[in-house]
Amino acid sequence: MRIESSGKPDAGKLARPVWGWGRGETPRPTPPFVSELAKIVSHLSERLSGEVDGKPKVFRDSAVNNLVEFFERFRELNVRSSEQLDGLVADCQRIVRGVGPQELRDNQQLREHVATELSQVQSVLDGLLVDRPRRNILRRPK
Repeated sequence: MRIESSGKPDAGKLARPVWGWGRGETPRPTPPFVSELAKIVSHLSERLSGEVDGKPKVFRDSAVNNLVEFFERFRELNVRSSEQLDGLVADCQRIVRGVGPQELRDNQQLREHVATELSQVQSVLDGLLVDRPRRNILRRPK
């Protein structure tokens, strides 16, 4: 993300972010909702699929509730950044619809199914995540 301004300190406008790199260049930063969804899905998937000492990992109700709250915020803000992100959000909603935290604790088969489905969504999200550009500093030889 670049910051654009008019160059004058009292221009009356704040610097504004510009998505993209410029003329003809395609890399773009990851939209905030993609990274947030990836973080939530990754955490829940890891908690549901892992084991410690032969027992399923412990997860809090908030692991599921955070995903449900994300859906509500996504819908409220009416974010339509990409059809692919909209589809992934819909997939996640379908996966956890009607599934409560206690059901995931009590039903190992349901837990494995949800973990598998979420890991598939996670793999697509990983492909959408783009590393932020870094400066390339060129030093002159002495």
